[in-house]
Amino acid sequence: MALDEERRCIELEETKLQQRKRHHDLKTRLAKVAAEEEAIDSPKPSQVARSYRLVDNEVSFRVGHNLNPNALTFMSQVEPVEVNEVKSSGGKENVNLFEALQLPRLEAITFDGNPLKYWSFIRGFENSVERYCSEDVKLMRLMQSTVGKAREVIQCCCVMEPVAGFSRAKQLLKERFGNEYVITESWIKRITGFGNIKSNDRDKLREYSDDLNSCKETLKAMGKLNEINNQTNLLRIVEKLPVYVQNSWRKEARDIRVNKQMSPGIEDLTAFIQRAAEIANDPVFGNTTSVREEAPRQNEQRHARRYGEQLQLRNTNVNMSAVANSSQDANSHTQCMSYVPCRAHIV
Repeated sequence: MALDEERRCIELEETKLQQRKRHHDLKTRLAKVAAEEEAIDSPKPSQVARSYRLVDNEVSFRVGHNLNPNALTFMSQVEPVEVNEVKSSGGKENVNLFEALQLPRLEAITFDGNPLKYWSFIRGFENSVERYCSEDVKLMRLMQSTVGKAREVIQCCCVMEPVAGFSRAKQLLKERFGNEYVITESWIKRITGFGNIKSNDRDKLREYSDDLNSCKETLKAMGKLNEINNQTNLLRIVEKLPVYVQNSWRKEARDIRVNKQMSPGIEDLTAFIQRAAEIANDPVFGNTTSVREEAPRQNEQRHARRYGEQLQLRNTNVNMSAVANSSQDANSHTQCMSYVPCRAHIV
């Protein structure tokens, strides 16, 4: 009971302090109004009757009827604030706040339950939403940022207290979609299951380079880079590359073994593929490769058609010769069968 009484006394003192603060703010406003009225150009101050009262914590301002009709219109002394003035006169916090207000509105990041996107989502949510929201709204913000399976997993947290529900929701997301084993296996399956890249498909080579770089950075952040950094996976990755890139990688791998006295790893291969993708997608000379490779392909198709036509013509000639020979054999056989010897030839 004594503690309750002490708590009520403290709350009462806080209420009184708040009332005193409001009273002080109102006095300040009153002083500003008086200063502005003194700036009005009037012939005789006695002709204007002014009175100020503080009634129910509100300023009551009353002006007498003896006003000067020739007085000039009151102009506010407040001038617009320029950006440079704020930066020169304000503190660092005010400058940062002013610059933040000038930035465009951030788009909401959504998470659909894809393990490959878990870490990028959770880091973006913590930096752009969780850091600036109160504890009561973090859970609802997290609900708005999830869709599909991810939202279904944390739907049960809405019935809990906001703070406990938010903590439990993040835990469920990490257990379901942020498991290190699940993320590692998903990335390895995506990289090793990528389709073979043709020599003239530079866009697909760029896409594979980006995926491989994202895989490397994610596994490195989790401390699981060794899961993909073995000779079996490296060989499967190299097999996806165009033939000319594979030939270049053989030379690169040999130089690494000779110069660094070590076997090439996933970081070396990732940097090499990224450089090859940049070369293939050069804005000026990137199209020359596809043009050179397209011409031999067209020649091969043209030779194939000619060879097919010649082969068909040869088969036709052979068939016609066979038919002619068979006809001659039949005629000879008929002649032999129809021959009847005369009496002089009979012994």
